[in-house]
Amino acid sequence: MNEGIGQMPRRIVPTLMAVAFLLSVVCFTLVTVNDVGFLHFDTQAHLLIARRVCDSTSPGLAQLGAVWLPLTHLASLPLVCSDIWSNTIYGSIFLALGLVLSIVAIRRLLKGWTVLFRWVVIGICTTLYLLTVGVLRTNVFYSHGLGMIAVSMFCYLVMGYYMFKFVFELTNSTYAAVIAWMVLMLNPNVLYLQSTSMTEIPMYFGVLLSMYTFWKLCKEPSNHKWLFWNGVASVIMCTIRYEGWVIVVAEAAIYTYVLLRNRVRFWDLVGHLAEWGFVALAGVIGWIVWNMTIFGNPLEFQNGTYSSPSNWVSGREAGFGNLRVAFLTYGWGIWDTIGMVVVLAVIGLFIYVVSTRLRRESFAPLLPLVMIPFFGFMIYKGQRPMQVMQTEDTLYNIRFALIIILTVAPMVGYLVRRSRVLAVIVGGCVLFSQFALFQDPGITTLIEPQRASSYVFSQLQIEAAEWLGDNYDNGTMLLEAYGNEQLQFLSGINLGNITYEGTYRLWEPVLNAPYANQMEWIVMRGPYSGFAEDRVWTTVRNQQSFIDHYVLVFENELYHIYKLAQ
Repeated sequence: MNEGIGQMPRRIVPTLMAVAFLLSVVCFTLVTVNDVGFLHFDTQAHLLIARRVCDSTSPGLAQLGAVWLPLTHLASLPLVCSDIWSNTIYGSIFLALGLVLSIVAIRRLLKGWTVLFRWVVIGICTTLYLLTVGVLRTNVFYSHGLGMIAVSMFCYLVMGYYMFKFVFELTNSTYAAVIAWMVLMLNPNVLYLQSTSMTEIPMYFGVLLSMYTFWKLCKEPSNHKWLFWNGVASVIMCTIRYEGWVIVVAEAAIYTYVLLRNRVRFWDLVGHLAEWGFVALAGVIGWIVWNMTIFGNPLEFQNGTYSSPSNWVSGREAGFGNLRVAFLTYGWGIWDTIGMVVVLAVIGLFIYVVSTRLRRESFAPLLPLVMIPFFGFMIYKGQRPMQVMQTEDTLYNIRFALIIILTVAPMVGYLVRRSRVLAVIVGGCVLFSQFALFQDPGITTLIEPQRASSYVFSQLQIEAAEWLGDNYDNGTMLLEAYGNEQLQFLSGINLGNITYEGTYRLWEPVLNAPYANQMEWIVMRGPYSGFAEDRVWTTVRNQQSFIDHYVLVFENELYHIYKLAQ
């Protein structure tokens, strides 16, 4: 099964792509049927961010905000907002033009076939096209999350291709490439996350693409092709999640080392790094400029009102201030999300280091390992919270550890690069490990939001959302979005009626005088079991005009909902 370097196996790659597609669709179907795709608050928040770009009290790209990086939200916009653009006159013209061009293309492709056959094919394709247009004119891509899930599923497929390609070229072994593909693509946590609107799978694709292109660049440090494509890959991963920023810094350090080993003169070294950094750091610099332009603070994403670590870190986490427990927490996270194949990966890593002697190009597959000291330190400093059952008997942000699978997979593959028998044995171990993850500890990236959704805080949000869904009459509403994402999404409220902290130049005036600004509904979240109240609660409750003109129409332990008295 071994092939020459660069000669990708012709039959295996399409087969693996087909298997990956079936796995993706089946897992998405299971997640949807069992109604576990929206358990995590972030799944709803991501969809809300994308939707507000086209549907809010002040639509526009500024609705992308400053906390979460924008690429997945931008990529999902054509679908998440499809019911808006497709129902306009311009959208209708665009869709009609697409139909005409599709018919012309089909006729050309079927040139030489009988007229009857061509028109039968055109009729079938036209019917499918019109059905697709009908779906686009609904908001199902937003309300059911399909717009962003489609991006995640696509990235899952392409990620599998690049894992196979990377390991195949690294080892010149089809066995190794298939094993690496199995470690990544059959992992239950990966399969669950690709079925949701979370951003991890798109980020993994960006990181893996960056690893592959960086490996090529280290082999040919002056090749402008790989300088450019590694820069593009770096922009992708750096505009999806902040983990990409850590990896691009590691790439900068390694690339400098590679150039120095090549005995490049000082000014040539500066030129190479400038050329690489011009593209590779464009995403980071662009986001800092965006924060400065929109919010007046270049570090709004780090220290702004809604991005401060104090919003997520209570200070009571076991790893906070305890370096040993912090690293132990991340280590257990790796074990619980990736499984027993980690042991094989450690053996493969040892063999890899010994056999390559860490040559210049050999660092690329190891890039995700920088996340171990990074997250260990962040947990210790209280900058990023993470909790595991072994240290705190609870789960929180355990998916942070799953990125290490991007190194685990190549190392397990490297272990079997020279032996068909060993490949069969390791392949069996990989399958056993993936099956065992379903049993113990289970799909931890699913168990975490399942546990969170059972908490009283979440149940109170759902109760308020259901009440609003049944009683809201489409009037204007004052509501702070932060911390109330579940209520907004599940209630199905028209976002164009909500004045919230992202409403341009209206939030503060309306917050300080809702009656004068003709707000018909006011939703406020009070203090509850360690959770701070929102700004509507702290600002509006004692206003005399509010007391005189609004009546309480819903109340539970968390929410008070008021309506303008008739």
